Amino acid sequence: MQQEMQLLMLIIRLIKLGDRVNKGLAGAAAMAGLEFMDIGINQATVAAAVGGYRGTHAVAVGVQAAPTEKHKSQCKSFYDSRKPFRKLCTLLEHHIDSTGDNFKFKLISKV
Repeated sequence: MQQEMQLLMLIIRLIKLGDRVNKGLAGAAAMAGLEFMDIGINQATVAAAVGGYRGTHAVAVGVQAAPTEKHKSQCKSFYDSRKPFRKLCTLLEHHIDSTGDNFKFKLISKV
């Protein structure tokens, strides 16, 4: 009886692990779908995308800004659709963020 219970608990843990993997892959697909347009100085863009994996879906949103000619920043985040969007705390429990900065500069070479 105890072995059967342990086996049942192991199966439940594996199902939960598979669910988390599916959420992560759906989110990665959604974030991969975010494409930002080329922007100039003091401009910003907003992007949104949907991704899915094995019946799990996620929504990704992102924003990009270029405050100067040589600096561009972006932020992306995804939210899975398995949990209801009823509570903000539930929404924030199941998300992944990504932030990046780009800097442009010239290399000086001595000949």
